[in-house]
Amino acid sequence: MSGLEHVKDEAGNDIWFGDGGELRFPPGNHITDFKQQLKRMKTLQLRSDDVIVVGYPKTGNNWTHHMVTMLTEGTTELPPILREDDFVFFDTCGGPKRLPPADKPRVLWSHALFRFMPLDLTAKKVKVVYITRNPKDVFVSMFCFLHKFDPPLGYRGTWKQFFPFMLKEGWWYGNMFDYLLDWDQEIENHPDIPVYRISYEDTLRDTVGQVEKLNEFLGTNRDTEFCREVADACSFSKIPQTRQLSASVLRDNCNWKEGVPFTDLSFSLCQVSMTVRFSFVPFPSSVVAATESSSLQKMSGLEHVKDEAGNDIWFGDGGELRFPPGNHITDFKQQLKRLKTLQLRSDDVIVVGYPKTGNNWIHHMVTMLTEGTTELPPVLREDHFENLESCGGPKQLPPADKPRALWSHAPFRFLPLDLTAKKVKVVYITRNPKDVFVSMFCFLHKFDPPMGYRGTWEQFFPFMLKEGWWFGNLFDYLLDWDQEIENHPDIPVYRICYEETLRDTVGQVEKLNEFLGTNRDAEFCRKVADACSFSNIPQARQLSATLLQGNCNWKDGVPFTALYRK
Repeated sequence: MSGLEHVKDEAGNDIWFGDGGELRFPPGNHITDFKQQLKRMKTLQLRSDDVIVVGYPKTGNNWTHHMVTMLTEGTTELPPILREDDFVFFDTCGGPKRLPPADKPRVLWSHALFRFMPLDLTAKKVKVVYITRNPKDVFVSMFCFLHKFDPPLGYRGTWKQFFPFMLKEGWWYGNMFDYLLDWDQEIENHPDIPVYRISYEDTLRDTVGQVEKLNEFLGTNRDTEFCREVADACSFSKIPQTRQLSASVLRDNCNWKEGVPFTDLSFSLCQVSMTVRFSFVPFPSSVVAATESSSLQKMSGLEHVKDEAGNDIWFGDGGELRFPPGNHITDFKQQLKRLKTLQLRSDDVIVVGYPKTGNNWIHHMVTMLTEGTTELPPVLREDHFENLESCGGPKQLPPADKPRALWSHAPFRFLPLDLTAKKVKVVYITRNPKDVFVSMFCFLHKFDPPMGYRGTWEQFFPFMLKEGWWFGNLFDYLLDWDQEIENHPDIPVYRICYEETLRDTVGQVEKLNEFLGTNRDAEFCRKVADACSFSNIPQARQLSATLLQGNCNWKDGVPFTALYRK
């Protein structure tokens, strides 16, 4: 097949793209010159009342396109994904495939970046429905999708081989994060173009509500019952039975694997993310660039950097590790060495996770199970710290006269040597990176410098994605922990996911109880879960104001119950 770009991932698996020069296309058989195809896209003729549905691959494009099509055409019958005679997907139009006739408004769709869209989009102010989805699920869905095809469209590597390439390079249409940033910027630059932003997750939670909002944006004036019928027709339970996809369209263009049902094209993937544990296959640092050393200053044990917008950011300078800039630690490099020498009991438990993954929350559950109490413990205490990396100076670990539930944010290699020597139990927490980023941003705005951050979300996000914050880049952190757990099978580790705990807190407390060997009954576990509910935590919070003000530059006027974010 001509016009293809051939690359390999780090494991040597073959990957093929349609070589558009500035853009990587899916390698469809009917396009022979992808560079010419990219130019052709710019010249496609649009009507002013056309609608374009756009989003990165696997963000729910077909699904959303169905809803918009049904609203526009006034039908509750599900349309086909692809047709034999014309393509509503204009990235692939050309040669034998053409856009539908322009004798009436059309609902078209694309995965392309804004700058590759038809010029008529801006000239005629065509309406755009722009879709976003949790990157975690996009990656999982893309991987499963590619395994339904033979090369050149398909991919034969494993998830662990696929993930680093997908993260660094992206797949068709480039890197997903670059794609999102580009669309955000272009939407901001073109306020005269009507754009409706729709989230896959919001649509999944309330499909009827999202159809009604689309109806309002499109001006299609369908009644509530019609919107409900559209939502029902587009439910995942209905779509496989009503799929009208022509097998020959895929066989001729996409190298579909024999024996794979065509109903698998889109909508069976909504359940896939639970089968591939993304949380344990994290992003490597090779994707990101380090901050220029010229931007750093050393001030009283702190490292001072600036984000791209010039906002000041301060870290405790541990050399190999960035700490939160707590006031009671004056030598962070020495603190990092001290961390390795802390004495542990063999029956201690360490709760560990990147900041804002739910560390305090899970630590409460473990503490209550370990100590046999249903009373919520304090986050921090005046006399000692359960947080390993904060111990030193006036702050010490609790006495070792009984088993302790300790916690840390540190990567494995910086934890006490006793962890491996005594096979101490570890509860390791993961959380959706999107929510970690949002929670961290909101948390930092509760503090004054040097702990706090004064920039906007748009300024914070690129720095957090590239550099990370305390304890380094989130994705490097996850990769490191995943590898260390694999390297130390003799250390008992319980992996706990924030999202799963949120969905079934009682069930997770019971699993922790089993892992810890604390032998609490079902009623006790239920009470622990209830005490740790987000509705109860603020009322029971025993956090000392003076403790935070003395160590963290807490902002005046911010309630201390705000330490927690859901």
